[in-house]
Amino acid sequence: MDESLKRLRERIAKQIAEREATLVSMRESATLARTNHDRERILLTLAVLDEELAGWKKIAARVEQAVLFEPRNHRAIRMPAMR
Repeated sequence: MDESLKRLRERIAKQIAEREATLVSMRESATLARTNHDRERILLTLAVLDEELAGWKKIAARVEQAVLFEPRNHRAIRMPAMR
């Protein structure tokens, strides 16, 4: 496997793992929130992070598809901006 593709897969896996860990701790915070306002803010943030995580998972699926079906075209896959 191409080294650049291997690094790309590792980077995507790291992003997914970080976001999943963040979501777990935020869900716990939402259940422990004292006020409705705090709970609503946390839940809204969770919705945004869930959407971002879904985007990373789509990119991971595209990378896997590129590896399986189009091994020479993996460099054309666009990555989302790192935050």
